[in-house]
Amino acid sequence: MSKVGRNEPCPCGSGKKYKKCCGNSKVIEFPSVTIKEELDRAFQRFQDHIVNHYAELLPTSKPQSQEEHLGQFFSLLQGSVFDKQEDGTTIMDDFVEQEKEKVSRPLSKESLVAWTDAAAGVFALDDHEDAVIVKSVFDDSTFSIVKESIPLEDIASAPYYFGVLMKWGDVHQFMPIAIPQDEERFKAYMEKLSDEQKTEEYFTAHLAEQFRMWVRQETGEREWDARPEDKEVLDLFEETVEDDVVGKKAYDRVRNAWGNFCETEVPTIRKAGVFAAALEFMASENVTKKQIAEKYSVSPSSMTRRIKEIEVYM
Repeated sequence: MSKVGRNEPCPCGSGKKYKKCCGNSKVIEFPSVTIKEELDRAFQRFQDHIVNHYAELLPTSKPQSQEEHLGQFFSLLQGSVFDKQEDGTTIMDDFVEQEKEKVSRPLSKESLVAWTDAAAGVFALDDHEDAVIVKSVFDDSTFSIVKESIPLEDIASAPYYFGVLMKWGDVHQFMPIAIPQDEERFKAYMEKLSDEQKTEEYFTAHLAEQFRMWVRQETGEREWDARPEDKEVLDLFEETVEDDVVGKKAYDRVRNAWGNFCETEVPTIRKAGVFAAALEFMASENVTKKQIAEKYSVSPSSMTRRIKEIEVYM
C-alpha cells in the first residue's frame, strides 16, 4: 500500500486532508467511517436485544435529571455487560456469540468480541502522550480514546474520568460519555475506597453505586422519615439476612440505599418480602437470585425489578 501524502484526501473517507485527520498524531479519530457505523449499528442491536429479551433490566421510571439518566445507564451496563448469569456468561457474551458472524469487517469483529471484556473504572489523561489517551488509575493500563467520548474542554480543570471503555475499531470510547472530576474531588473520592475496591473487577460489580459516589461524594448512613411499610421491609431484611452479611460494607450501603430509595420514590409496597429479598441479594455474595427468591417465597422476576430500582440509589 502506497504512503498517503499529507495534503491528499484522508483514506478514512472524512473528506479532510490526511494531515488534518488520521495523519494528525494529536487527534484520535475513528479508523474509518464505515467501521464506526458498523459498530454503532451493532451496539444499537445490543440495546434492542436487551429491550426484547431482558426488559427487567430497563428503568421503571423516566429520569428526572441528566444525573439520574446516567445512573440508569450505568445500572443497565452493569446488568447487561458485567453481571454473570446462572450459567456463568453475561448477556453481552451471548449477544456477541450470536452477532459476530453478521459483522463483515475484521476490525469491527475484533472490536465486537472485545466488548465482552470492557474496562470500567477511573481514568486520568496521560499528559506524556501526544494523542488523546487515558490511563487507568488502578493498574496504569492506557487506552487511545475517541475524542467525542471525552469532554476535552474539561481536561485542564478536571483531568480524571469515570466510565466504561469499549473498543471501537483501533480506539476505545466511553459508554456513555466520561464524567470528569477535578483533582480535589478525585482525591476525596479515592480516599473513600479501600485497596480491594480500587480494581476494575470491583467497579464492574458496583457501577451504579460508584457512579453515585463519584458524582455526589456520598458516604455513611442517613436518616429518613420512614413510613411503617418502609420499616417493615428493613426489619424483615435485617431479621432474615445471613449472619455473615451483617457488618460488611455492602450491608450498610444497601440499608442506606433503601432509605434514599424510599425517601425519593415513595414506593407502593404490597409485599415486603419482594423488597427485602432484593436488599439481601444486593448485600450478599455468591448467591443466585433463585436462592434468595425461594428464601423469601417471591419470584425471581419481581425481585429483579426491585433490585434495578434500588441500585440507582447506591
